[in-house]
Amino acid sequence: MSAVVAIGSQPGLLRQKTFWISHSKLGTYLSCPRKYKFSYVDQLMPEAQPINLLLGSVAHDTLAHYLTTLAFGHAVDPVAEFERRWEQALEAVVDFGSKAPEDVLATGRRLMAIFPETWASMGYRVLMDADGAPIVERELSFMLPDDIKVTVILDLLVENAAGDVLTLDFKFSAQASMEGFSQMSDQLLLQQIAVDANAPMLGLDDRKVAGGLFFEGIKAKVPTKRDAKGPHYIVDAPARRRSDEDVQEWISEARNLVADIRSGRFPKRPMGSFDSPCKLCDYVSACHEKNYAGLIKKPAR
Repeated sequence: MSAVVAIGSQPGLLRQKTFWISHSKLGTYLSCPRKYKFSYVDQLMPEAQPINLLLGSVAHDTLAHYLTTLAFGHAVDPVAEFERRWEQALEAVVDFGSKAPEDVLATGRRLMAIFPETWASMGYRVLMDADGAPIVERELSFMLPDDIKVTVILDLLVENAAGDVLTLDFKFSAQASMEGFSQMSDQLLLQQIAVDANAPMLGLDDRKVAGGLFFEGIKAKVPTKRDAKGPHYIVDAPARRRSDEDVQEWISEARNLVADIRSGRFPKRPMGSFDSPCKLCDYVSACHEKNYAGLIKKPAR
């Protein structure tokens, strides 16, 4: 576990109970404060996990394990590892929706089968920390003013052929993110801040993060025709390092959001009919109809 580093600390601030935040927590609050309350205050979650989220989670964990073993020189078979983890995941309650289980499994297998060649073609090397461990799935923390602790899960810290240090984040979705999104992503910005704050523990000395990128697995159905694309990866060029101005702007916004959360401001936010966050919200019935069917308490961590 990393030491907690203070970012932009200021003397004389009123001490409060330490408040933990993350990119996903703040993203949830920005999307809908009431959803934040259901998830993080009331600690509710859907009983059944959507199959798309499950596929992404299993694929993500499989690749993290594969790259860890690869860094030590004895890589596992990612397809076999995925299948093993997939069977374990299906022991939980899963909502397949309209998808056929065999189609989802085939998509996952294909993404795992093509990953080693795709990864090798990119020329990235997983960096090792000061203790000689691969920097894979690493939890990093740093402190902000007002007793705010920020937690970041770093998928990978890598080095490219030019020797640049880059943060890399795996994504699994039905379609690629918008062009240029990596340069504006708060998630990659937070990873940059966290790595800089924990540089000694990560064995970086005076090296700085040069940028970050998304490694996106597209969860398409395995095609029946040879010329169709099917599951594949999209890896854009790394976004450049974000500026100090970007960092300070994010810190200011995070402090404002935490102040709202601490004050108990959790209004509904249905927005417009064309972009309502209610469309895909797990808590829509609980929120608007007081119907909590299908929701359970999150297990204790």
